[in-house]
Amino acid sequence: MIQVCFGVLVWASCLLNSYYVQAEDELKAVSVLYRHGDRTIAQSYPTDPYKNASFWPVPFGELTNLGKQKHFALGQWLRKRYDNFLSKKYLAKEFHITSSNYDRCLMSAASNLAGLYPPIGDQVWNPSLQWQPIPIHTTPNKKDGMLTLQKPCPRFTKLLEDELQKDHYLNIAKENEKLYSYLTEKTEKEINDLLGGYGLYDTLFVENLMNFTLPDWTKSVFPDKLKNIALIFFEMETRTPELAKFRVGQLFDKVLGQFDSYVEDEGSLPKFQVFSAHDINIFNVLNSLRIRPLNIVPYASVVIFELRQKNDGQYFVKLLYKHESETEELKIPGCPSPCDYNEYKTLLQPLSLNEDEWDDLCQLKES
Repeated sequence: MIQVCFGVLVWASCLLNSYYVQAEDELKAVSVLYRHGDRTIAQSYPTDPYKNASFWPVPFGELTNLGKQKHFALGQWLRKRYDNFLSKKYLAKEFHITSSNYDRCLMSAASNLAGLYPPIGDQVWNPSLQWQPIPIHTTPNKKDGMLTLQKPCPRFTKLLEDELQKDHYLNIAKENEKLYSYLTEKTEKEINDLLGGYGLYDTLFVENLMNFTLPDWTKSVFPDKLKNIALIFFEMETRTPELAKFRVGQLFDKVLGQFDSYVEDEGSLPKFQVFSAHDINIFNVLNSLRIRPLNIVPYASVVIFELRQKNDGQYFVKLLYKHESETEELKIPGCPSPCDYNEYKTLLQPLSLNEDEWDDLCQLKES
């Protein structure tokens, strides 16, 4: 409805009414999933000129100083974005963080928290140190089906084996036979599948990022051919909804559980939850929601789920993706923007599993 205003007092009244009508939607809860920061190579190969540990500042797979700096900066960015939502002081009742049990994820979480929660007031416990300890929760790798994804799941393994026997992947394997043969010859390491191709891409990517000169033989395969292999490798574990629920099910359940607590009973769970994890976790989330185009997830990238409430009481979800210097709002296929929370739940619930459901579904059962 268009209002016509006459006179200063009436105009001021209209302006005030317009302010309340157009006031920003209220943020109710936030779930954050980020990738760890920069690390050293996770693995080497026999002919790698940089396979000696002396080339690296820390052991293989560990967080570098640059990785710490990026996550400290990301923590500051999160503080700036949510400064009016999060208390400046750390409060356990409103904040919870869970990390993959890998050192690089735990250290990224600690670095991020240093930027997000610099101690103030009575939380300053050492005047010469702008840092405070904040609990980071984790689960042993072999018991973690949410972040490290290393908990055994026979059902998922069988489904993936069956998927890889379909024409789509058999054709990919056939098309890359010469590439695998070339890589095996040059690396002196058996590379005959997507996993091997991805592993080599990752090693060369890190070495190139560290400004090491790559061997001449890599010029014909890196980055393009190996990047394509890496993307196919990432995509395969969430190619179908049945596969995807084993890779994102527990994470989606945590997000829905947190949001439901604010929609249904005024927030019985912390309003800000964080997951410190890996590139595969972010890729799985985006691919499960069929958000395109697919791409490699950079270090210290973050996906943010925001639950907001409009002035009319309607709840909706905003999905953000911050990678490197770019921050974009993602449109969820099948859910008009802004994505109504009920529609959002309808999309995520078929992919959501709590830990008990995940454990039960993982078991192979006879017909």
